[in-house]
Amino acid sequence: MDLRNVTYRVTKRKKNKRQWDEQTQTWKRTYGYDCVNDDKDIPIIEAKATDEPGVDPFAQRREEEKKGIEKQEKHRLENLKKAAKVGVLPSHIQLAAIALPITRTKADVPKKPRKKDLEDVGGMASSAIATSGKFDQKLPGRGMGNQEKQQNDKILNALLAKSSEDEMDVAM
Repeated sequence: MDLRNVTYRVTKRKKNKRQWDEQTQTWKRTYGYDCVNDDKDIPIIEAKATDEPGVDPFAQRREEEKKGIEKQEKHRLENLKKAAKVGVLPSHIQLAAIALPITRTKADVPKKPRKKDLEDVGGMASSAIATSGKFDQKLPGRGMGNQEKQQNDKILNALLAKSSEDEMDVAM
């Protein structure tokens, strides 16, 4: 069998957004809010031999979730600290922060973002489409881009060059 002539396609299979939940006997979302096999829907938690008497297992589970969220936030702040040391903070943090909560210093952060920086970020945000990441048409009231301006200048120069042959060159 010659594999060069065979074309393979990767087929994208759609995943179901809803699944049947055996605990509640209803259709529920596969992921996210109110999802299948959610820990909050469990009516009974079986006791283990290692569990202490008098401790609420539901409250204990909620505490573990809170600890996990705090741990994630701590790691996120540590990552931002490392990025601040290297100088590669995300642009939304650079522009939004006057005194960063992660470094607790004002020395390495400018008092106000520069006007040009704000215009650049505002221009990109106004023309970016969040769903596809591509850029949309220019908004009304915005100026021409450099490339469009160069193309227009090129056309005008070509037209002026043709009409300049008719004019007389008067040199003294």
